[in-house]
Amino acid sequence: MHGGDGRVQRLDHGIVLAGQRVEVGGDDDGLGHGSNLAAAYSGRVPGRTRLLTSVAGVGVLGWAAACAGVALGTHRWVHRPEDVPPREVAVVLGAQVREDGQPSGFLRGRLEVAAALVRSGTVQRVLVSGDDGSHGEARVMRRELVAAGVPAEAVTVDPHGYDTYDTCWRARHVYGLDRLVLVSQTYHLPRAVATARALGIDAVGVGDDSVRHHRRTWREGVAREQLALLKAGWDLLSRRPARSTGR
Repeated sequence: MHGGDGRVQRLDHGIVLAGQRVEVGGDDDGLGHGSNLAAAYSGRVPGRTRLLTSVAGVGVLGWAAACAGVALGTHRWVHRPEDVPPREVAVVLGAQVREDGQPSGFLRGRLEVAAALVRSGTVQRVLVSGDDGSHGEARVMRRELVAAGVPAEAVTVDPHGYDTYDTCWRARHVYGLDRLVLVSQTYHLPRAVATARALGIDAVGVGDDSVRHHRRTWREGVAREQLALLKAGWDLLSRRPARSTGR
């Protein structure tokens, strides 16, 4: 017997819990000793579990709705390279530069789209925006565009584009742009265009699909993009300035 209030008594292979005998030994259900005791408490769990499940379900549905809303809401502003409306400036959002100083396949794809826009006369200038603390990302972007035939004087370097929000904020408030073409991978464009337009920029987007054959990396990028919507929402609600506000 444990305690003096008579609520818990040990009897052979069981105990009496709140006046009810519960077997804790000799069971043959394969769960081991104490499974019946757990069952005696299980009635307390489903209510809380259902609540947590409901809350999680609402959160997932809300997140999914937000993702769908961003995609649908920006669809009319996302174009193929051949039908994008003219703008004076294209902004290329940065991506990984390898340790050997060469652009990753994803970044090269973006730069090729931007160079094609210049050659077709759709845009006259390019703002390359990236984190220059990471292998000189923006400088590498400029170098590659010049090598592709874009005039050096037509390429401006933004070395403080640490993320999509910073790039868009700086395009508006540091470089004074209010109409532009955003260039990135297609899965990134809905968030990028939505961010720019929320900051007062008449933005359209052109996407690169040339690296879609890197299926695993592409899928990882798509998955990260869905999570990045949460941060984008917070950035836009807070209206924070970019982390660097100078040139």
